[in-house]
Amino acid sequence: MKVSLDTEENNSQSVELLKPPFIIGLSITGLSHNKIGLPCQDACKYEMINPNFSVIALSDGLGSAKHSELGSKIAVDSIIYFCKNLNETILMDLDCLHAELKNSVEYARNEIEKFAEENKIEIHELACTLIIILVLERKAIVAQIGDGAVVGKTPNGFELLSFPEDQEYVNEVVPITCHSWETSLKISTLFLDVEYIIAFTDGCQRAILTKKEGVWSPNSEFLDAFFSYLFKLKIKSDGEEFLKEIIESKKFSEISDDDKTLIVGNFEG
Repeated sequence: MKVSLDTEENNSQSVELLKPPFIIGLSITGLSHNKIGLPCQDACKYEMINPNFSVIALSDGLGSAKHSELGSKIAVDSIIYFCKNLNETILMDLDCLHAELKNSVEYARNEIEKFAEENKIEIHELACTLIIILVLERKAIVAQIGDGAVVGKTPNGFELLSFPEDQEYVNEVVPITCHSWETSLKISTLFLDVEYIIAFTDGCQRAILTKKEGVWSPNSEFLDAFFSYLFKLKIKSDGEEFLKEIIESKKFSEISDDDKTLIVGNFEG
């Protein structure tokens, strides 16, 4: 929904309201990459296909991969393209939903492989993680390879809809470009009555989640304060600026100097 604001400076200016249902998000370059002139290796893309069906994709390019920023962009672009063409009626069947999510990951991987072949580079140079979220009439399901996570607000409070991949060593992760990607693909259960979600790459992970005895859980104190402030904002650009301020904040930067992606979707409308 858009409203016109008549001002002396520009009486044709329009402002998009931050009114549910909505999705906002962004990726930023981490301090460590800024220092050495590397591009942001995170990427995200999202689309509300219609008021009842939304697709969100986020990807984190591996720092060890020479062209991972290209791999992550291809991945999220491919997911949105694939999912825009899904038949929503088919997706009401859980088995079909799981199959289509797996197909979407395979499609993204094939697009990355095609790019590698066309540009005569090795596919591992485009290595990246991937998180896909489908929301259908406040029912949410997540497919994930790699780290990062998704938290949703349900009648049970904040729930982990998908959690980081278990790692034996620091910075160890299986990307979608790996030959064994299928064995690392996690597809969540179908979560009902999801009011809103927050999805993020591993640069935000330790600020939004807590880990105790090896088990991840949402940082409810942070999330309560975060959403309380966000939902008081009325203008979409203000919401986007708030997300940017959060992930560029001193606290987030001290926790991680990696690239960061943060996406919020409110489906209460």
